[in-house]
Order: sequence, then structure tokens, then C-alpha cells
Amino acid sequence: MPVPFDLLVKTAIGRVGGRLQLPEEMRLGEFAWSVLQLDEQLIGQAVRFDLRNKDKSISCAKGCGACCKQMVPVSPPEAFMIADVVASYPAARRKELLERMATIRTRLAEAGFNEKFKLEHFKAVAVEYFKMNMPCPFLEEDSCTVHPERPFVCREFLVTSPAELCGDSIHFGKVRAVPLSVRMTDAMSRLAGEVLEKESTAIPLVGCVEWALEHREDAERRFDGPKLMTRLVEMLHEDIQSTAGTPEK
Repeated sequence: MPVPFDLLVKTAIGRVGGRLQLPEEMRLGEFAWSVLQLDEQLIGQAVRFDLRNKDKSISCAKGCGACCKQMVPVSPPEAFMIADVVASYPAARRKELLERMATIRTRLAEAGFNEKFKLEHFKAVAVEYFKMNMPCPFLEEDSCTVHPERPFVCREFLVTSPAELCGDSIHFGKVRAVPLSVRMTDAMSRLAGEVLEKESTAIPLVGCVEWALEHREDAERRFDGPKLMTRLVEMLHEDIQSTAGTPEK
């Protein structure tokens, strides 16, 4: 039975929250679904604050797939969620997608990439990965086919610098994105590590379905929904305090 949960996250630029209906028990993949709404609220708050003077705008638009050629880290709950989505596809579509993922992983292995990487390694390999020019397996005709369930990182990367800078690795340092109070992938990875009693980790999007299948037992474990959300909010506040001082009161 769903349990009412009053959500409140205090950031340096305001508050977001509302009343949620959370299952008493839920899988981590289901929990990731519940967190998508919170992440959208935090992103919306950051966008409104960053664009408040109206001297800039979001450059991202449909058909601009430059960021869809970057290495995307996902937390374990996201991996389980995306694996659930892929499992719901018709057999032919699922087979085609998994083959695309396998092709990219083969290229990564040949180039010496480690598919199971820690979040702190992401920036070190981002430019090298981008230069390989490999579109996301979910990208078709320059559009995201998993847009409602896209990873937190994809949602959060909103560019205000000229769009043409995004397509060239030479200009990586010049690309400006909306500053965010928190990075949900980081918090969700730590949360998963805590409740699963394992090392905090992130998985490349191109390997997340395979990874989820390898961790079926963890995917099917059920946890107290309100307790998961309470702990996540605590972690978000810890991140906010460490990067921008004490949250707004």
C-alpha cells in the first residue's frame, strides 16, 4: 500500500518538494522512477535561477545529439530501471538494442576502457570516449528513444553556451552548462552502495542492461520506500552543504 511522504530538499537557491505516494516496499529500479520527479524539480529550480536575468537561454534542442555521444554514467538503481524498460520491449527491438550495446562495448574493450568505473574516473575518460564518435544506443534519428526514462546525467546536462561548441572535443572546456546544487547519479550510487552493502559505483549506460542481468538478486531485493527517500534527502543535503554551504532555511 502506498505511504504518503512529504518531500523537502533545501538548496542554496530555494526549496523543492511535495507530497509523494511511496510503496512501503520497493525495488531500487522502482525507486529510481520515484526519484525522477525530484530530479526534474531540482533541475527546473537551477534553470530558473541561472536564466533569471534573461541574458542567456538553453541551447539544447531536438536533433542536437552531440551530448548523446558522451560516456554516460548511471547509478545501480538507474541501471535496474533501464533494464526493466528494455525487458518490456518487443523481442526484435530488444535484440537490436542489445546488439548495439554489445558493439559499443567491444569497441571500448579494444580501446582499453574499463566498463565498470567509479564516478571519479568519468572526467578523465570523457574526452577520449567522445573522440570515438559512438552515438548512444538509445539514439535514433537524433532523438532519444528512452527519453522519459533517460539517466539523471542526461537530464541535468543543459547547455547555455552556443550549441556548435558541443560537437567538438577541442571546445569541451568552453561548453557552459546550468550549475546544479546536486548530482543525483552520485547520491544514488552512494545510496545503492549503502543499502546493498557494496562499494559505491556507477555503470556506463552502454553496459547497464548486462550489468543489471548480472546482479539479478540485487535488482529483486525490496527496501522500505520511505526510508530510502529519507536517506537520499539526507545525502543530498550533505552534498549541498559540502559544495555551497548550509541549505536555505
